[in-house]
Amino acid sequence: IKIKYVAHHYYIPLIWSETNSTEEKISYISHIIKTPSEVRFVENLENYLISGDNRLKDFDWWMFSKLDESLDEVYIPYYNPNENKISNFNPDFIFWLQKGNKYFIVFVDPKGIEHSGWADKLNGYKNIFGEKFKEINYHGFKVGVKLFFISRDASTARQRFPEHSQYWFTNIGKMLETVI
Repeated sequence: IKIKYVAHHYYIPLIWSETNSTEEKISYISHIIKTPSEVRFVENLENYLISGDNRLKDFDWWMFSKLDESLDEVYIPYYNPNENKISNFNPDFIFWLQKGNKYFIVFVDPKGIEHSGWADKLNGYKNIFGEKFKEINYHGFKVGVKLFFISRDASTARQRFPEHSQYWFTNIGKMLETVI
C-alpha cells in the first residue's frame, strides 16, 4: 500500500494499493483505492499538481475527494436497462473548484469505454443537469456541475461517440481547460 499526502485531498492521508493487479486484495484496510484506473488517476493527478502548466492554480480554492459508494451518498440516478430499474451512478472522484463567485462541482470517473453502462450513466447526468452546461445561482455563487470520464482510450471514445466527445479525456489538464 501507499500512504501519501496529496495536496487538496479532502481526507488526509490518501491510501492506495501499489499493485497494478486487481488480484491482490487489501482486505485489512477498508476504503482503500485499489482499482487500477483509480490508482492511475491519483498518480496522474499527483504528477499534474507539480507540473508547470497546472490549471488548478487558476482557481482561488479547490479540493477533491475519492467518493466511497459505501459511505458517501453522492450519486447520479440513471435508468439501468440491464436491470430495468433506476440505479445509482457513483462517480469515483469529486472536485470542488472556486474562482471568484463561480463554483464548480466536477465528477470524474476514470473508466474505459469497455465498462458497460457509461452511456446510460451519462444520460442520467444529462437528465438532471442538461445537455449544455448551465449555472445555478445559489447564495451569491454561480454553481455549475460537470461530469468527465478519464480514460487511456478516450480518443477511441471520442471517435466512436462524437456526440459525447466533450465528456472524454485522457489527461487532467485538458479536462480542466473545459471547466472555466
